[in-house]
Amino acid sequence: MKVFGIGMQRTGLTSLTGALNQLGVKSIQCPAQLFDDRHHDISREYDGFLDNPVQLLYKELDREYPNSKFIFTTRDEAGWLKSIEWLFTTGAIKFKEAKKLFDPFHQQFYGTTRFDEKKFLDKFRSYHQEVLDYFADRPDDFLILNIKERDAFQKLCRFLDKPMPEHGHFPHRNKREGILKVKWQRLIRRVRV
Repeated sequence: MKVFGIGMQRTGLTSLTGALNQLGVKSIQCPAQLFDDRHHDISREYDGFLDNPVQLLYKELDREYPNSKFIFTTRDEAGWLKSIEWLFTTGAIKFKEAKKLFDPFHQQFYGTTRFDEKKFLDKFRSYHQEVLDYFADRPDDFLILNIKERDAFQKLCRFLDKPMPEHGHFPHRNKREGILKVKWQRLIRRVRV
């Protein structure tokens, strides 16, 4: 069984990747290789795929991998908009090397490679509706998950038919950082090289 994380960026996909790996679902975040080749070797190496470019490919992946599970991470619009703005400004500095790799995805998915509040909010709303419509009659294959909800890990475990880990807390990864911290970290990395 394959598991696909089809939420938008900054909706907890890094945390979900950690949770899936904890549950024994070998998962990879940002499987860029699939953008050009859905049959790349990583499609056999991993069982979980999350983040870019999965959002563009989920319908094709659904046809290619019947009986797969799809997890749609989400959050409130205002919080997401603030977080996605961070990703395309401060985050663009933090993830400078990855930015070049994902610009083609961003252009195709958002219609831009730079933060544009209207475009991003329109995409947030249209993508949510598209996904909800696509999975409307498939509750066994589809889970809407807000990782900030208290019972998020329980919902995930039930959906995947996995036992709940003893600690029972959803991992929280890839938190937003201030511009000064990001620039400091990049400077330290350059000095160490």
